[in-house]
Amino acid sequence: VDKATALKLFRNILEGEGYVKAGGLIGLGRAGGAGEMTVIFASLADQDPQIRAAATQALDLLPVEAVKAAATEKMKSAAPELKVVLIQLLAGRGEKSVIPLLVASASDADEGVRIAVYDALATLGDASAAAPLIAALGKAKGKELDAVRNAAALPDRRTNGAVPGSAGSFLPPRLLTAARNLAPALGVGYILPAIGCLGGNNLVDQIRIPGPTPNV
Repeated sequence: VDKATALKLFRNILEGEGYVKAGGLIGLGRAGGAGEMTVIFASLADQDPQIRAAATQALDLLPVEAVKAAATEKMKSAAPELKVVLIQLLAGRGEKSVIPLLVASASDADEGVRIAVYDALATLGDASAAAPLIAALGKAKGKELDAVRNAAALPDRRTNGAVPGSAGSFLPPRLLTAARNLAPALGVGYILPAIGCLGGNNLVDQIRIPGPTPNV
């Protein structure tokens, strides 16, 4: 059976229910039906857990770049619950190419979405994710703050300490407070690349100022 015939068959199967529809979704993934993203994404919010699981499996079978592109567009209008599912799905693929999408989603209005982002960055994050972590430390509370600290404290979050060029301005007090709080767990090497881009060339000396670290 050629691909076009297989896709047509699986589309027809989607009209069924329960395990029949689940089989159709997985079939779309196996047949490389990237053009079926709309129906697969819709199935992620289905009331039937079997359908949701099948939709997740279908997306896992499709090329990550195709899924990332479709998810990026879907995130613009999706409900918070679906955004969380998409973030978890993309993070589960283990592809660092999704980090820019995660960083962009760190400013989402929904706390659950932001927590999902920080949980994802805990496993995928690199220096490019430092800025949203620092910003979140200055305002997050409760479970969200726990998620941020967890993402920031993992031992592999170190870089070579390179400092990119910047405008040379000092950090705003609020960001400096957050940076000082983050630095002991994260390491100066990881924090500098992001802060340098924000205009903080003198961060090293500032975060080593003696005295208690302010609560954030």
